[in-house]
Amino acid sequence: MEQVIISTSVIISFLVGSGLSWLLFKILYKREIEKIKQFETVQNEIITIKESLYKAEAEKSALKIEMEKRISQAVSSGCRD
Repeated sequence: MEQVIISTSVIISFLVGSGLSWLLFKILYKREIEKIKQFETVQNEIITIKESLYKAEAEKSALKIEMEKRISQAVSSGCRD
């Protein structure tokens, strides 16, 4: 009779331990998935910011070239008068 109780206790302990391990794994898995999603979101935001920065730099360069052209034209027309 004692062996049956011990065997039953071992089986129940194993099942409870397995269940708790599975539950803990699921909880940690969900947290990691959320962290990965947040990381991907931040990465996408960084890419968007970099693209905006590159566009702003290109616009700045274009405006600088345009300004230099106008200054050059103004100086040229001022020298002719």
